[in-house]
Amino acid sequence: MTELDRIETGYNDPKTGQFTKGNPGKPRGARNALPLETMRRIQKMTPAALDQLESQVNAGNFDAVRWVLERIVGKSRFVELSGDKPTDISDALVNGEISTDEARAISSTIEKLKRIEDLDAVVERLAALEKLLQG
Repeated sequence: MTELDRIETGYNDPKTGQFTKGNPGKPRGARNALPLETMRRIQKMTPAALDQLESQVNAGNFDAVRWVLERIVGKSRFVELSGDKPTDISDALVNGEISTDEARAISSTIEKLKRIEDLDAVVERLAALEKLLQG
């Protein structure tokens, strides 16, 4: 097999199915459908199922509750904030609604989105300048 074949297929050896080093086999940007389906299932849970979970919490069986929630929701969780301003993030952190890691991740995401907005503004201004120069 040539190097070109490896690049095109992503496999070292298509017969064995092994991927090239550094290639996990999942296309970049591919989304995991499990969290969306999981959230749909949680939303459809009957009150009895939620009551069972609550009774386990009240009984102090936190290991079982943690085990179930990690498999249903996953280790990362969905966080809904009241806003996207830095004060909203810090308030959620202070109130214990989010962890420091979650606050850092949210802040980083908002900063990246802000940079994209700024870049869009620069592109618009550049287009306006080009239009002026062309007459």
